[in-house]
Amino acid sequence: MNYFLPVLFSFVLTLLLGLTVLKVFPRLKLMDRPRQFGYKRKPVPFMGGVILPLVFIVSLLFFFPFDKHFLGLIGGTLVLVSINLIDDLNWLGKISFKPSPTLRLLFQVLAALVLIFAGIGITYIGNPMGGIFDLTSLRLPFKLFGVIHTITFLPDLFTIVWIVLVVNAINWSDGVPGESSGIATIAGLTIFGLSLSLANRADLLPQDVLAAQTVAQMSLVLAGSTFAFWLFDFPSPKIIIGNTGTAFLGFILAVLAIFSGAKIATAFLVLGFLVLDAIWVIFRRISQSRPPWQGRDQEHLHDRLKKIGLGDKTILILIYLVCLFFGVTALFLKTQGKIGVMVILAVITIILGLKLPSGNK
Repeated sequence: MNYFLPVLFSFVLTLLLGLTVLKVFPRLKLMDRPRQFGYKRKPVPFMGGVILPLVFIVSLLFFFPFDKHFLGLIGGTLVLVSINLIDDLNWLGKISFKPSPTLRLLFQVLAALVLIFAGIGITYIGNPMGGIFDLTSLRLPFKLFGVIHTITFLPDLFTIVWIVLVVNAINWSDGVPGESSGIATIAGLTIFGLSLSLANRADLLPQDVLAAQTVAQMSLVLAGSTFAFWLFDFPSPKIIIGNTGTAFLGFILAVLAIFSGAKIATAFLVLGFLVLDAIWVIFRRISQSRPPWQGRDQEHLHDRLKKIGLGDKTILILIYLVCLFFGVTALFLKTQGKIGVMVILAVITIILGLKLPSGNK
């Protein structure tokens, strides 16, 4: 299995498209408004993250076999990217229609449903006492266009919740330029390591080895692309990723975690602070009688760290180190160990949420 060529392709293509964005977007007046968010710098190209789904899809077409999972992945990506592209264009003042948070949430669910109809989903979760919990026991078969389909309630529900949670966790994380692209690079490399170790197991059937190798390739394609994009983000932003890019990254990371053998616990550890931060913010909004998906508040971890005086670079390095630590840890822990670390993460998140000052104050 060739891992070098796909990652090189995605890395170089992202660099080339990023350089194109730097030249073309200013002419099209697709620029951010830094002073609106308290930054004293010149405007830079906005929604440059649109190149990330483009690079990923082109890489899929070049290097991966075409099947229903392939089609579902592209279809779900296009559904999610479309609504966030509209949202970015509205923010730039290019179109008048502004998608509501509820509509964006519905498109996230729709993207997850596209995956489900393509046969992609969470069919089991690990049992900390050994073995697995099979989620496919409740089934409802039905015929559509002459083809028999089956609704499996628990896997479908778990898949939708997982997709929506990770998409929003990554989307909300980009309060500091470079945060989402850096975390996605770390997560992609972690899933690559997980899939590679799985592919090297002697007890796997040949088709399972091939599937693990394919996920490893996809993870490297993502990591190569996001690392190239990160170079435009750090140490100072030259391109802003936008909602299109962050939503795509959350979607693909959630799907790769499913592809890697329902290793949700591993992905959760890598993205742990972001996912728990998202859950914390949702809880805070509900407790304040606000819709959980609405509100440009400053309750997120990066906002709170800014409030205590940390700069953007310091916040980024801190978050990168935390994600890297838990990503490496996840590769060597069994299910029980991962659950233990999750509990520790949850406790730390609660303590930070209670102790750190709100960015709104």
